[in-house]
Amino acid sequence: FISLSKSKTQSTAPLLTPRERWHLHALHQLLQNNHQQAMGAYLRLLELFPGDLLGLSLALDVAYTLGDAGSALRAATNVSTYWIERDGGALHLNHSHPGQTMATSLLAVGLSSLSSSSRASTAERLAETALARDADGSGGTAVWALSHCLAAEGRSA
Repeated sequence: FISLSKSKTQSTAPLLTPRERWHLHALHQLLQNNHQQAMGAYLRLLELFPGDLLGLSLALDVAYTLGDAGSALRAATNVSTYWIERDGGALHLNHSHPGQTMATSLLAVGLSSLSSSSRASTAERLAETALARDADGSGGTAVWALSHCLAAEGRSA
């Protein structure tokens, strides 16, 4: 784990938050071409900080680079409860919660990573809901999520 020490002139406040240290640790592993360790770091980051959408996005990227659908699913399920609870206990998008559309789209991608008809239908429903809230596709993530869900089932996007 990367340790950044403070200089003697700085206050007792840490230079980086624990969340930022996990990001740097994962980045360090990626720079060392150690993708498995980076994947582990991102999964731990998401366990500790489930609201970290950058961490979720990067975890999905690393999982797909490794061809590890199980890790992609694990990343999505690590954060799903957090985002469901933020939305009142059900998977309804609420614009009052920053990042909800992005989170729902990324959850859909993670859930569609392993073949399962129940997960695929849930993932597709999540992606369609996110896309409905982002009708012009300006975010891009909802469009990508839906095309990924369709492709995972062998359907044309």
